Amino acid sequence: MSNILFLTAWYPNKFFPLNGNFIKKHAKAISEICNVNVLFVHPDSEIKKYNYCIKRQNSLNEYILYYPAIKSSIPIISKLFKITTSLFYTFKGIKRIKNETGRPDLIHVNILTRLGIVALYYKIFFKIPYIITEHWTGYLNKTKHFKGFVNKKITALAVKNAFAVTVVSEQLKNAMLNHNLKNKNYRIVYNVIDTNLFKNKTKTTKTIKEIIHITNFKDEHKNISGILNVIKRLSNTRTDFKLNIVGIGVSKKKFEKYAEDLNIKDKFVFFLGKKEGKELVNLINNSCFMLMFSNYETFQIPVIESLSCGVPVLTTMCGGILDNSEEQFGKIIEPDNENELYNNIIYMLDNYKKYSPVSLRKYAEDNYGKEKVAQQFVDIYNDALYK
Repeated sequence: MSNILFLTAWYPNKFFPLNGNFIKKHAKAISEICNVNVLFVHPDSEIKKYNYCIKRQNSLNEYILYYPAIKSSIPIISKLFKITTSLFYTFKGIKRIKNETGRPDLIHVNILTRLGIVALYYKIFFKIPYIITEHWTGYLNKTKHFKGFVNKKITALAVKNAFAVTVVSEQLKNAMLNHNLKNKNYRIVYNVIDTNLFKNKTKTTKTIKEIIHITNFKDEHKNISGILNVIKRLSNTRTDFKLNIVGIGVSKKKFEKYAEDLNIKDKFVFFLGKKEGKELVNLINNSCFMLMFSNYETFQIPVIESLSCGVPVLTTMCGGILDNSEEQFGKIIEPDNENELYNNIIYMLDNYKKYSPVSLRKYAEDNYGKEKVAQQFVDIYNDALYK
């Protein structure tokens, strides 16, 4: 059984409990075939000495290392110290994991850039191969977040020397290639959906038809304001629906206030906060359809969770996993087109029963089940280690 070290820039932690939960799902799925040790380091302004939060479950060991935050008012010095301190504790964490679990056979980097350089160091000096998995929307043209000459050169170096680079969509692969991030072995490996948790159940007919939207409340990304505008317009023509908004984020109160100003809060729009596990599954199952109005995506986990529950979707052509040729799953519309959203919400409210729950779930099981995704990663590990 291979010993895999996950280095990740995003991971659920005490400050951001949902951050990078899709990376945790990858690690958990792979741990059913390999030994997986996850290292995530994060600054903490409330502590004076570093400490670990370690969780062990079967073949998955999570090392969450919190270290004292750098406090400096000088931007250049602050940034430099933050980077070097993060790297210092990353190497410290790797040393502890190595002492406790043995030398890693392969390093799996999740989210560049600095962790790619750490992996490159271990490849050069210890002959440990590494692969990269990238999720970041910052490479997309619509975001323009991938900046800086030095950052781009370092990222390109890390990508070039990886055995493989996996991405969650074709669009993300093309975006990285457009930034000259070249690797001979790009592969598309989807995010994991727990199809044993997200199951469809018998739907009951309701007078009020429920719609569900899952968000992080980043309007540039998810276009919550556009959704609320359309719901306000729709509320003037029909009253047989409600929208449940699930999620947390720094702008949540801002959109609650906006919905209140539109006179739709707690009438047609309900902000439910963080929901996970069976509670989230029940909300999806009680919905007529999942609504996403994103301007851009690399992958849309809520869409696949909805399909796994046999619930159709109304989403945008935003670079996620569905395109306009796949309307057997629901309706696929143009981003930022409120008129199209309005018309298609009406269509879905009136026609959601036309979509086969069995067919929707089969698609999710066949493409995003944990066994399939985990085996894809293990195949890449074996290629790196034994070919």
